[in-house]
Amino acid sequence: MASGFLSAAMSAAESQTAFTTENWRLLRAFNFYRLILALAASALALSGTMIPPFGEAGPGLFRNTSLVYLVVALGAAAIIQLRWTAFEPLATLLAFADVVLITLLMHSSQGLESGIGLLLLVAIAGASLMLGTRLTILFAALATIAIGLEVNWVFLTQGEWNASRWRTDGYTQMGVLGIGLFATAAFSHFLARRLRATEELAQQRGV
Repeated sequence: MASGFLSAAMSAAESQTAFTTENWRLLRAFNFYRLILALAASALALSGTMIPPFGEAGPGLFRNTSLVYLVVALGAAAIIQLRWTAFEPLATLLAFADVVLITLLMHSSQGLESGIGLLLLVAIAGASLMLGTRLTILFAALATIAIGLEVNWVFLTQGEWNASRWRTDGYTQMGVLGIGLFATAAFSHFLARRLRATEELAQQRGV
């Protein structure tokens, strides 16, 4: 009986170790994507060549945001490699940075029309694979709120008061993208839970 209890405890410890290792692997892989994205944006911003719509509405904001994003990605790469902090706080902070910085890149590039907002879907999907249900829903909501703030800011500064016509196209796009963010969060989180359950079952069976 004691040996059975010890075996179960060891199995649980091994499962937890495997779970933690997989989380760090996912975080490292997603940060590599983040680094590539930040490098591409920084190179574009510093090239001196304007490629619409990137940075068209705010070249300075686009450049500064790209460089901050690059610093965040490089710093995260070092922290992940050395594991200077716990996994969940780091993953949460990086997910928040993704939402804020991608929204700023989108705002400086003609808003939702630029297509940069679609990168938020990738950011939310990545967060959903690594974080719990509550945090997943939280970041989907934060991303939707960030899009809403950006669209309303553009409306207030470039809408019917300052432009020749009243443009409300952004609200439709905002609604569609918001639904997409929550759908992506739900599906990615469900998929991650199923994959982890399958891995745990395989380990229990000694596969």
